[in-house]
Amino acid sequence: MNGRNRHIQYRKSVYRRRKIRTVIITLSIALAVLIVSFFIIGFLLNKQSEKRNSKEDSMQTTEINTLAQKLPLAAVQAYPVLLETADSSTFASRLEGLQASGITCASVPLNTADGALLYRSPVAIGLGLQVAQAQSVSIANAVAHAEDIPVSLSGVYYVTAFTEEDDLLRSVRLSHDAAILAEALRDGIDNVLLIVPAMTEANVAEILRLLDQVRALCAHAVLGVTVPTSVAYSESGAKTIDTLYESADFLALNAFEYGDADPVTYISDTIAESGMRYYLLRYGMRVLIPAGTEAIPQESLINAVTNGGSQNYQIIP
Repeated sequence: MNGRNRHIQYRKSVYRRRKIRTVIITLSIALAVLIVSFFIIGFLLNKQSEKRNSKEDSMQTTEINTLAQKLPLAAVQAYPVLLETADSSTFASRLEGLQASGITCASVPLNTADGALLYRSPVAIGLGLQVAQAQSVSIANAVAHAEDIPVSLSGVYYVTAFTEEDDLLRSVRLSHDAAILAEALRDGIDNVLLIVPAMTEANVAEILRLLDQVRALCAHAVLGVTVPTSVAYSESGAKTIDTLYESADFLALNAFEYGDADPVTYISDTIAESGMRYYLLRYGMRVLIPAGTEAIPQESLINAVTNGGSQNYQIIP
């Protein structure tokens, strides 16, 4: 009996040890699985955190870069110089006369108010928009003279497409404008200011698309948009100006269409109207003013701008 009991006790002892070993192995495996799971979860959480932080840093960097890009351009005092004239002077000699007077920026009309180009454009000739013999001076030649002196060139371009009511025809004309502007900018002109005589708040989106089209063709393009008083003084003028500024490199206020009014008074009143001085300072806007005459000296017109608190003006011949 004692032998049998010892045998039974031995078997129970073996069974107990096996059971304990099985439990220990099971617990070890479970613990190992938990440890591996913790490592995996920790790794995934860390990756998500790094990705989130990277995204936030990227967004912050983008915001900082955007703010830096939207800092107003330096103020200019741009005086008019024609690419071609009927007298014996040359574009280079006219720039030299400008530089001798201490002026370093030329306001260069690229086309007339009705859209006729004032220089030789291979793109316009290719599109059938200009006769090959119509003009002799090219933008590339003008830029070469300006770099030799040196004087910076700010082109002025009238966008006349918005007089076209048919949206399909208007889109074609705007595409032509984009190609011609990109050509001038590729040829080295420093910046181009767009004057849109028929601008309304309804076609602002098309103006922004024009800017995008030009930049798609010329990535380094520096483009400005002129804001007419009719838009600036409207009920939603502030919002429109802000929208234009987000896409344009700079803005300008149209103060040269004075009609029958005294131009000096007109400029002063335009700047003072509806808080326009605030917009000029906030966005670093240029003030477009007319060229002086014998009856109205250029200095009087400039003083109307500077007395209004701005040193940023461009003269339109």
